[in-house]
Amino acid sequence: MTSKNCIEGLRCPECGNETRLLIIATAVAEVTDNGAELADGDGLDWSDKSHTFCPECKHGGPLTGFRTSTTLPSRKPYRIRIEVDITAADREQAERRMSLVCSDIEKRPWVVAVLPDGIEERIPVPKRKESP
Repeated sequence: MTSKNCIEGLRCPECGNETRLLIIATAVAEVTDNGAELADGDGLDWSDKSHTFCPECKHGGPLTGFRTSTTLPSRKPYRIRIEVDITAADREQAERRMSLVCSDIEKRPWVVAVLPDGIEERIPVPKRKESP
C-alpha cells in the first residue's frame, strides 16, 4: 500500500524545495534466510525530531524545521524578550545596528520555524534621562 501526500506541508526552509526530502526513519523489516524486505503495513516511522535533508541545497535539520507554518500544531502565543547590548557612537547608530541584528536573526532557519511571521514587535530602549 502506497501512502499519498507524505510531503504535503513540508518544504526546505533554505531553498523552498517541496517535491522531495530525505528523512532518517526507522523501519520494520521482515528478515529471513533469503534476505530482508520492509514489513507490510506501517513499516516506516519518523517524527518531528527525525533528521531531514534537502537533496537540492543540502540543508539539514529536524523535520519540524521543514514544516510550513500551516502544518505546525496550533500554539499559544508567548512573549519572548531578547536583550542585546550594542556599542555605538550615538542612538541612531545603535538603532541601525539593532535593525541589522534583528534582520539577521529573522533569516535563521530555526527562527523561521518558530516565528514564521518574523519578529512582530521591536521595542527600542527608552532614552535615558540625563543627570543634572
